[in-house]
Amino acid sequence: MNIDTLELHDALIHGANIDYAAKQVALSLEIYETPSSKTRTRITMIFDEVDSISHVADFNNLEKNRFAGNINSWIAGSTQSPTYIYLNDGMIAIASREPPRISLVTS
Repeated sequence: MNIDTLELHDALIHGANIDYAAKQVALSLEIYETPSSKTRTRITMIFDEVDSISHVADFNNLEKNRFAGNINSWIAGSTQSPTYIYLNDGMIAIASREPPRISLVTS
């Protein structure tokens, strides 16, 4: 899975794991791998060497919009700017020194 072509529109966010000591953030997501995909694929988006994270979210609105997807869009960051993930009612900003990596979740 290529991070440069990853589309998060209509994706679901399940949770975030923040490890302050390791300076790592892992987001549990379900995404459509292609625009024509009928089902979502479970992934973990992992940010290493994190300098900062900001997260604002309305949990009730995220739950209300789960059926359609509760992520609107995202802007991939760089070493110069944070990654922004725009939720239906909120936003996550992660500043890291490395681009995020993607891990497929297998059941």
